[in-house]
Amino acid sequence: MGSLLCPECDAELPIPADSVQGEIVACPDCGQSYELQNSDGAISLQVAESIGEDWGQ
Repeated sequence: MGSLLCPECDAELPIPADSVQGEIVACPDCGQSYELQNSDGAISLQVAESIGEDWGQ
């Protein structure tokens, strides 16, 4: 599929050819996680939500 630029650090973020919408990819430079979004065939990145641990409190 190619690559996109990381919105956080402008590093090249490789996007696997077999990737699907909703897949999480991480920037190899800064480590930021992104969720792949597909809108009319155009792939974009959305910052992935980080879910903390739930200790039942």
